[in-house]
Amino acid sequence: GWQTTPINTHMLLVFLFAIVSPLLAGIILWLLAPSLAGWAAGGVTEERLAVPLSAVALLNVGLIAIGIVFLCLALPNIFMMLYRAYEPGGYMNRLDTGYFIAEIVRGVLGILLVLGAKFFTRLIYRLRR
Repeated sequence: GWQTTPINTHMLLVFLFAIVSPLLAGIILWLLAPSLAGWAAGGVTEERLAVPLSAVALLNVGLIAIGIVFLCLALPNIFMMLYRAYEPGGYMNRLDTGYFIAEIVRGVLGILLVLGAKFFTRLIYRLRR
């Protein structure tokens, strides 16, 4: 069964940081994307690609990839913690409970990014205009 104790404020902040920090990094990368792209490409040129790619298509692919990474990181941890909690003599302590919640949130974000990539792409496109 589940044997839990209340999560103190410090632990809650640690788990929130684990969830929010990747989102903040994504926002910073989003804001710096034009500068970073120019730097990574070595400057702006007029050369055309053989396959036409739009920013919308690339953003859509990127959001799906991030969602898949979130899912791939969260699912094994969720299953491992559930197994540990329900094995004979198993339990979840305060740290495990907070970590479990953080992994559930990461998995849900991953699902939302994969299934809602087109919605988020349109939203981001509107916000940038």
